Amino acid sequence: MRRRPPHVPKRRRAAEAIAAFAAPLAGATPCRGRRILRFRSFLLGSWHLYKLGSDHPADDRADGSPTKHIRVARMSDSIIQKIDAAPARPLLPDRLVSGYEAFLGGRFAREQDRFHHLAEKGQNPRILLIGCCDSRVSPEVIFDAGPGEIFVARNVANLVPPYSPNDDLHGTSAALEYAVLGLRVEHIVILGHARCGGVRAYAEADFDPYQKPLSAGDFIGKWISLIAPAAAKIGPAAEPLDEYSERLALASIIQGLANLRTFPAIATLEKRGLLTLHGAYFGILEGKLLALDEAAGKFLPVSQDAHAAALSEPRF
Repeated sequence: MRRRPPHVPKRRRAAEAIAAFAAPLAGATPCRGRRILRFRSFLLGSWHLYKLGSDHPADDRADGSPTKHIRVARMSDSIIQKIDAAPARPLLPDRLVSGYEAFLGGRFAREQDRFHHLAEKGQNPRILLIGCCDSRVSPEVIFDAGPGEIFVARNVANLVPPYSPNDDLHGTSAALEYAVLGLRVEHIVILGHARCGGVRAYAEADFDPYQKPLSAGDFIGKWISLIAPAAAKIGPAAEPLDEYSERLALASIIQGLANLRTFPAIATLEKRGLLTLHGAYFGILEGKLLALDEAAGKFLPVSQDAHAAALSEPRF
């Protein structure tokens, strides 16, 4: 015969439920705003309901020990104090906050009219630039561009996929479509750069197939497979791998321009003279910029005199 569990008064079950709910929160990360208000309301409301149904209105028993509802209330106060005393989690990294404050006191203060115009009239950039995600290569910094001047789309290794209208997600293609058909840009620039990690990863995998750092199942591995046609044109990977990676990066820019021309709208606008395609390459170490001369099939230096003057200035 099964034994019935012992009877537990309702007020005791209520107290135990409150304690079980509150105990895990004592060491939890701090709650703020509405969550802490809801938590306070729950504890206080539960406490008052329990107190109304208690057979022991006195705060302490005859022997001086606290009753159950007093223990629950004291525990609730302790939890709330711990939550209030815990340090708040920063909303943003300190570097971004300090940078934003510098922006407010600098560029935003100087260019409020520009920001007001952009907010009221919208953006009207004439250039779409496809660049790499690499944090060392910021197009706005390299070309000293202000807000609204360049429409930038960045991805790993500044690659352009060929036109392929299917059900896949196409971030770069969507940016191209919006810039060309929506903003009606007049120039598209593919900006590659030296020491690109994505290009290097492809070169290493091609050079040593037994130590592939990336697989076709990875997002990056599948993405940088777009470099394959460029690699096929310059031949298999060879040492020194640094030099091969740089040649592959340049070839990938040329392949990207070919892929751009597979988009019907881009091909049509280019033939009509309404859109111009460009290839460029930035050297991080010396700040040297190269631009592609498609007729000659070469990358030529840009603004050589200004570059030489910049390197000749003393460094402090």
